[in-house]
Amino acid sequence: ASSLAISSLAEPWASSETRNDALASASNGLKAMGQTRVLVRRQDLQASLVAPELVYHGNAVNYCVNLSNRGDAVSKRTIAVLQLPEGAKPTSLPYSAKLDGNKLTWSVDPIAPSEGREYNFQLSLNSEGEHRVAFECKGDDEQVVSATATTVVRSIADLKLLVSDPTAPAPVGAEV
Repeated sequence: ASSLAISSLAEPWASSETRNDALASASNGLKAMGQTRVLVRRQDLQASLVAPELVYHGNAVNYCVNLSNRGDAVSKRTIAVLQLPEGAKPTSLPYSAKLDGNKLTWSVDPIAPSEGREYNFQLSLNSEGEHRVAFECKGDDEQVVSATATTVVRSIADLKLLVSDPTAPAPVGAEV
């Protein structure tokens, strides 16, 4: 009877050099061994989401998603998803972004190793309080990166004081 045993010390989620060992044996006592070294390359995306901590009601809020590739392979077939807070209205979007309810989705262009991409967008936040934006990105290697930012919206009272002088004196207790 013949047999073949192959062992691999691969970590598919990490860039590394991998060693593959193979041992084949036959019933007549012949044996053969082989060893191969394989360099595993992969993308390693990092994400950040930059947003102001405090804004006043009625102002557009600027956001920036930064994606960088710290790996040793070009990122491919990467999809970005941005979860917008309830009631947020986009006033400017990243190129090719599509809005579906409170989710903004777009395809990320390939990112070479040691390079990055920046995606800017603006939201109009129409209610007072905390508004959380969540970003998630998934590549073809199933790596998921995420980032969140919270912006507090404050309101300022918009009051006007209008003083009208009566045209003539009025008796005490009479309506003016």
